[in-house]
Amino acid sequence: MLRERMRALVAGAAMMADVEGEAVFSGGSTTMKDNTVLGDIWRANLEGAGRVDEGVDPEHIGSSDMGNVSHVVPSIHPMIGIETHGSVNHQAAFADACAEPSADQAILDGALAMALTIIDAASDKAVRTRLLG
Repeated sequence: MLRERMRALVAGAAMMADVEGEAVFSGGSTTMKDNTVLGDIWRANLEGAGRVDEGVDPEHIGSSDMGNVSHVVPSIHPMIGIETHGSVNHQAAFADACAEPSADQAILDGALAMALTIIDAASDKAVRTRLLG
């Protein structure tokens, strides 16, 4: 029943957007498959913004719905840290930290690094070939 509802939602959204849409079900969630080519470009651009990729803290990784997508198209799920003063996600103090100037700077740095990653990947034929080939 849930799959039929999802198919109906996709069909309705596609009709509203005047595009074609198809709901594809893989049978279950798949772990994230980070693309190393895009990841390397991301890290270089992040460092160009004055930040260091510190990797992921396995205790605070969270969750994502893009695992299945990452098995179909080249994907990365980069993260950028903010100063949280010891608070963690889903706490009021964390929400307060997200409204500080350092968090605003993190968003700008992350957006710049991501935009440059897209530009670098799209403008380099060798990278495009590695990603799509």
